[in-house]
Amino acid sequence: MSDPERHKELVRLWFEQGVSSNDPETARRVADEVFAEDYQDGDTPGAPQNREQFKRMITERMFTAFSDVVAKVEHILAEGDMAAAYVRVEMTHTGTFYGLPATGKRIVFHEATISFMEGERVRKSRGKSDWLSVLQQLGLAPKRPEQERRILEG
Repeated sequence: MSDPERHKELVRLWFEQGVSSNDPETARRVADEVFAEDYQDGDTPGAPQNREQFKRMITERMFTAFSDVVAKVEHILAEGDMAAAYVRVEMTHTGTFYGLPATGKRIVFHEATISFMEGERVRKSRGKSDWLSVLQQLGLAPKRPEQERRILEG
């Protein structure tokens, strides 16, 4: 059986030292430490499916479009071989993203993820990031109508 405390450590290590490193080599090294060789990520068509694809998505897509990335695990629970985390990500748009040249805007969004341990590493992850919020902050998607925002915000 997996160690829930070790699982929480690995999830924090990935986000707070791998993603937050802003350095492709560090992110790759941390990914190799955290994720099993046969790691599977994503449950959405087109999402990265193995560890190498996942590392490239972070280092060649995210790090080229955004810098000053800070990923902070705000909440984490673990039981048995599963861990659930709620992560706050802040980053600056400094490169082309979906055809949009750098804006210099500081972006903030959240991600919820569930990961599954097997042995000493994370074997599988399933997560959802608030990419709509990212697109809205960059001006690529419409923001909430003012009337709806007032209702939601009180």
